[in-house]
Amino acid sequence: MMAMVMRTPLHELEAARGGRFRDYHDWEIAEHYGDPRQEYEVVRGDVGILDLCHAGKLRVADRDRVRYLNNMLSNDIKNLSAGRGCYATLLTHQGRMESDLYVYAFTEELWLECLPASKPRLFETLSRYIVGDKVTVADWTEKLGILSLQGPHSRVAIERLTGLSLESLDLLEHRTLQRPSGNWVVVHRDRTGCGGYDLWAPVLEAPEIWRRCVETAQISPVGHAALNWLRTEAGIPWYGTDMGEKTLPMEAGLSHALSMTKGCYRGQEIVARVLHRGHLDRGIGAVSVQHADPPAAGAEIRANGNRIGEVSSSIFSQRLGKPLALAILRVEFLKPGTPVEVVYGDRNYPGEVIALPIQ
Repeated sequence: MMAMVMRTPLHELEAARGGRFRDYHDWEIAEHYGDPRQEYEVVRGDVGILDLCHAGKLRVADRDRVRYLNNMLSNDIKNLSAGRGCYATLLTHQGRMESDLYVYAFTEELWLECLPASKPRLFETLSRYIVGDKVTVADWTEKLGILSLQGPHSRVAIERLTGLSLESLDLLEHRTLQRPSGNWVVVHRDRTGCGGYDLWAPVLEAPEIWRRCVETAQISPVGHAALNWLRTEAGIPWYGTDMGEKTLPMEAGLSHALSMTKGCYRGQEIVARVLHRGHLDRGIGAVSVQHADPPAAGAEIRANGNRIGEVSSSIFSQRLGKPLALAILRVEFLKPGTPVEVVYGDRNYPGEVIALPIQ
């Protein structure tokens, strides 16, 4: 039986703006609005608005919420004060990734956000392991919407929209704006390498917020294509694309999602063993390619005729003027400037390992 494809509450408004849609992990989302290159440039130079209502959103509440999540997730949750956030992973007992996620602390609850690819498993695992703790985990994906303003002028735009002063708000910190119809929460969240802020709001309010931004404030809508180009150039891996259930978090460059001081958590023994050994066999890197088209996901990468890794995702980089791939490579080949070859069908094309983010 085929899963029903869901639509965000902004679908009709996006279609009226010329939205072109694609299926993305059981959601129909806007790929672009006619000119993804222009949308890309808008975010790089000004500010654009993205519909991220399809993002996975969970609410964790009740007395033991902090202790429970601290035992389940890879980062330090117990020292996360209200108004702050952190990046974390949920690991299997073998140290492999079930999800990466962002955790936002409030006085009486914690909000979690992840990509749609990992939301079902994140929700299922966090729900299943509650035994003696007093904890509730609720799926709020369709209850809360996220509209994201990305670009160097995003703070000015979100301040005008909300009336909040956000100059002192550090990355992943958040502010709550109390409203009669349901609170808004502003999170300092850079999804593109260009700066940005997310606005969480009750899903029924999302269309009116979109109208205020797009029609009144003349902020350009930006689709998934431009977001993907920007996050790739910034070196931001996505779960379900660049990492998955067989990936160790260190292989995906996620050391900032791991705490080595808070004590035990699910998968911690494996993480500690690898870090104590001080050596990984493979890690994530970036490769530019001398070709007109981006290589396919899974394409082999070679050096001196030997396989050294494979492409996880790729784009045509506007800034490089050539294809750019994120790839899992043997660690000895991760140094920028290393020459490699990328396999297209039965031919190899020259490439080079490069440093990200692209400046």
